[in-house]
Amino acid sequence: MKIFKLATVVLTLLISIVSCQKQDDILTGKSAGSLKKSATGDCLPLTVNGLFKKDSVLDNNSYADVQLDVTAAGTFDIKTDTINGYSFSRTGGVNKGLRTIRLYAKGKPVTTGTNMFTVKYGTSVCTFSVVVGGITATPAMYNLGGSPGTCTPFVLSGNYAAGTPLTPATNTVVITVNVSVIGSYSINTTSVNGIIFSANGLFATTGPQNVTLRGSGTPVAGGTFPIVVNGSSDNCSFSLNFIGQSVYTLGGAGANCTGFVLSGSYIA
Repeated sequence: MKIFKLATVVLTLLISIVSCQKQDDILTGKSAGSLKKSATGDCLPLTVNGLFKKDSVLDNNSYADVQLDVTAAGTFDIKTDTINGYSFSRTGGVNKGLRTIRLYAKGKPVTTGTNMFTVKYGTSVCTFSVVVGGITATPAMYNLGGSPGTCTPFVLSGNYAAGTPLTPATNTVVITVNVSVIGSYSINTTSVNGIIFSANGLFATTGPQNVTLRGSGTPVAGGTFPIVVNGSSDNCSFSLNFIGQSVYTLGGAGANCTGFVLSGSYIA
């Protein structure tokens, strides 16, 4: 009887090990899916951030966010072609579902102008453009939508809770600007409750367009705070509600817990 029980335990362990190995194989294998794009092949949704200047070495502050529709979890190796002396790429692991991947730029732009990049993920491709300015790019001239009142329109994303650091990829606010003169821009908010939103880059065309400001910092307290966005010559604002940290005491504090419900079996 003891031998039979021992054999059963050994068999169970072997099955568990094999199962784990198969799961590991799935996680470490290549992912599958496709890039999200428009009917014309443009990467969607797309965010390009950074100052791309002639003869200026790029770092991780310059990147492009693309979105994947992942049908099988695993590793990925996404890259663009090299144009004008620089490119974008990223490797890592990803789970199933819609996933935003940040491709970091590397290299040094050789000349000014608009560069069109092709992103490759498996057999899927999409394209996006980047504007490279001169070494001393002329500042753009623009007006913030809704100035000098509430930013109109604005789209706020992410969760905001006291004590929880913001993540630039998910804590964002999208505002509208009307560009009259193309050039470089740097838009930021005043520091409020321990956080700030900011964005910088180049406007390549005139007219209305959206800008994504990315949040950073750690909220200090809960409550509703006005956030002021500062542009080149004007400002607008929006309200942001922060969830406060909960305050509570344990039932029976200092002695036995009261009102507890224990479930399950506990066998040595």
